[in-house]
Amino acid sequence: MKIVPVVRKDKLKEIDFWNDLPEYVKAGIKRGQQQAAEGKLTPHDEVMKKYAKYQ
Repeated sequence: MKIVPVVRKDKLKEIDFWNDLPEYVKAGIKRGQQQAAEGKLTPHDEVMKKYAKYQ
């Protein structure tokens, strides 16, 4: 795992860390992208209502 230093936003350079991710993480990201492309999304306000009891 790489440690990425925290820098000011205006000094931030684009960092590509895709190849450093474990395969299961990549698979989860790809699955989420596919679900979004298929419109299988839950609006933020619905999620917040559902989990409000945990705040």
